[in-house]
Amino acid sequence: MIGAMSASEKTQDLRARLERLEQGVTRLADGPDRASLVEGVQALRETVERLESVERAERHQLGHDLRVTRPAWTPCTGRWRSSTGTSAPSPG
Repeated sequence: MIGAMSASEKTQDLRARLERLEQGVTRLADGPDRASLVEGVQALRETVERLESVERAERHQLGHDLRVTRPAWTPCTGRWRSSTGTSAPSPG
């Protein structure tokens, strides 16, 4: 069931299906229909790869954004450090 799959599992499933499709296309007889299908499958593969690249970049940026905005606990001083680098008393 695709709905219960994680994003990683969905990506693996998509890639496996795409590979089977590519293998099936290679077994077809040469002709204009096959050429059109090959072109469509290649375009689909490129789209999937671009989508994965964009998702990786977004996750990477999100990691940077989370590190910048979250307060950092400095155990040696018992203080919270703000994103500006100044120390503030412990909350609570």
